[in-house]
Amino acid sequence: MEYEVADEAVDFMFQGPSQTLKVEFQGGEPLLNFSLVQHITEACEERAAAEGKRVEFVVCTNLSEFTPSIGAYCRSHNIAISTSLDGPPDLHNAHRCNSHALVVAKIDLAREWVGADRVSALMTPTSLSLGRVRDIIDEYVARGFSSIFLRPLNPYGYATLAQGLSMSVDEWLDCYREGLDYILWLNRRGIRFREEFAAILLRRILTNVPAGFVDLQSPSGAGTAVLVYFGDSVYLSDESRMLAAMGDDRFRLAVLGRETFAEAMRSPTFVELLLSTMTEGVPMCHECAFQPYCGADPVGHYREQKDVVGHKAFSEFCKRHMGVFVQLFELLETPASKILTGWI
Repeated sequence: MEYEVADEAVDFMFQGPSQTLKVEFQGGEPLLNFSLVQHITEACEERAAAEGKRVEFVVCTNLSEFTPSIGAYCRSHNIAISTSLDGPPDLHNAHRCNSHALVVAKIDLAREWVGADRVSALMTPTSLSLGRVRDIIDEYVARGFSSIFLRPLNPYGYATLAQGLSMSVDEWLDCYREGLDYILWLNRRGIRFREEFAAILLRRILTNVPAGFVDLQSPSGAGTAVLVYFGDSVYLSDESRMLAAMGDDRFRLAVLGRETFAEAMRSPTFVELLLSTMTEGVPMCHECAFQPYCGADPVGHYREQKDVVGHKAFSEFCKRHMGVFVQLFELLETPASKILTGWI
């Protein structure tokens, strides 16, 4: 992204009505262009101060380029760090070019500079992760993390090229059930540790506090809770940006410098998405017991079925969420409910 385009992106995001903005730097590897990260950070801070808004920052990085000087800047500007940790050394190294020793050392360095509570990690599951969920959780516990997000693999971009590494919904649900059961077992033994996806869903189920999770919005959180700036293009979500990388620009919302924020929000692309993803009126969603707690996945359904609504009987999103909802409601009728409610 050129500096002039970055300035246009900052201007575009501040045209919106939100009083709190979270700016997340992704890549590639954003630390390879840290001067642009600094430029955008300071431009956002200046604009937020002038308009009475609040802005937060996250850098998503593999940490390979993280240094004390970068850490000092992140600390002074309250920039959080998000990295990838896929499990114990053999599993992480198989996914990420023998980088386990480097990333765990850099996690410790980042914690020294920005604080342990400002450094988080995400795991990416593949077929290599099958049967290893307890090992993955143990790695997070051993590295001092207080939680893990047992997320599925997004079937976009380079993930579709990774031959033999995909995981079916049924395989992921089996891993998730085993992982959640193991985390509850750890908690019963005094190890305070939570599963983040369950915590998000439980907040939806048991409280009236918004979860703020893009996938659990009605209408869809794509465009309403998130926008993605890639080059000079604005996309409705990270998934739609990854779909564009596969050659399909269906969910490009605007071009920076050509459309204003207001024009983008009135575009046929966005209006169609809003009208199609009110789950209260979507076929099969409207009669689902879990509808009040669930959301919409228009980009995923478009990828699977070439339709933003999609037939829910064939929806991976629905199968995955319903499987987790059933497990959580069953657990809420057991003594485990005390642990689960503690997570929210």
